[in-house]
Amino acid sequence: MKRNLLTALVLGINSGLIYALLGSTMTAYLTDMKIELVTIGFLTLRMMPYSLKYIWAPGVDSLKLNFFPAHFGQRKSWIMSMQILLVILIASLGLIDPSLNLPLFFCMVFVTAFVAATYDIAMDAYRIELFKKAVSSQGNSFVMLGWRIGLITSAAFGLYLSAFVSWNWVFIILAAFIFPCIAVVYFSEETRVFASSPKAFTFKIWYKEHFVQPFKSFIKLPDFYMIILLIAFYKMSDGYLEAMLIPFLREIGFSKTEIATLSNTTAIFASICGTFVGAYLFDRYNIIKVLFGAEILAAATNLLFIILANTGNVPEFLVPIAFLESFCSGICNVVLICYMSSLCQNRFTATHYAILISISGLSRTLMSSSSGLVANYLGWEQFFIISTLLSIPSLICISYFLNKGTITYRVKEAV
Repeated sequence: MKRNLLTALVLGINSGLIYALLGSTMTAYLTDMKIELVTIGFLTLRMMPYSLKYIWAPGVDSLKLNFFPAHFGQRKSWIMSMQILLVILIASLGLIDPSLNLPLFFCMVFVTAFVAATYDIAMDAYRIELFKKAVSSQGNSFVMLGWRIGLITSAAFGLYLSAFVSWNWVFIILAAFIFPCIAVVYFSEETRVFASSPKAFTFKIWYKEHFVQPFKSFIKLPDFYMIILLIAFYKMSDGYLEAMLIPFLREIGFSKTEIATLSNTTAIFASICGTFVGAYLFDRYNIIKVLFGAEILAAATNLLFIILANTGNVPEFLVPIAFLESFCSGICNVVLICYMSSLCQNRFTATHYAILISISGLSRTLMSSSSGLVANYLGWEQFFIISTLLSIPSLICISYFLNKGTITYRVKEAV
């Protein structure tokens, strides 16, 4: 169990490192390169592969890459292959100036996001299979803890580092952090040693068994459409805020080092605390009420940033606001991950989780693309109010289950 928890921690670090680099760190880089605010908002579409990964998840779920020893099996072969590609791609990002060739830069980032999303497909399936239902919340907590450590490495340390060295070196140094993750995964146990039988590799049979069947099994769930709406809009307010948080803080007068040391560090520490609180609540209380309460808190904390919009650069306000917002967001994250993981069948682990996480990410990615327009034309106060209201659809869905008294919660078969 200790070795598995270490593996979960490292898997989360790798995932969080890349996600933050493509998200908030990339936003800071684009801001430094004098890219317009509206353009930065539209460039959040670079995260689209995270929202569409269900399309190629069946391949990750059924095929093995034969680049490693036979005992690696499906999961580790995919994970390590993507890690190696990510090292190369991230180290190369600083070679393209987005102010001179924005289309080429966007394509490069998009490819990196595609590889990172593929890594997440294999990682999530490996993580779910590694822990049985009885300890799934522990495994999810350590993945989220690692994810937050990866965030602070990329978002806080990367931003702080950019104040002293060129962005080219920032990307190279962040890429180097993946090497220890590769080493830990290499010595971790495999959960699926043997790939599918040869007959599954004919396209007709493969398509039916690994693409059609996972979707059909989901559609048969009771209240399927309400579950999809709940997942699609859960944490919508957080996603909208995240897209514009760094430009907002820079505009009101905070420096990059202040954001790194005050906001990002505080936020990630608070998220770690929220992660373990969320896992505790998930294990011990009614999941419907936990989902509902966590979403209300996460949405409401967005309104706290209106204080900063009116006061400007006041560190005494930034630290507690960042802590409260991230603490509630951390609770939401782990509760949602635990719930989605519980809906996955062992036979289609990667595909099922990819479908759910894609639904969760796609709505936020599409909605966040308008964040720059809202902030630019309506102002920051209206932006924070609108971001808060975006959680209403998920709260309506949870209220439906709350009134009904049940929520679909599939007990995952023992691995």
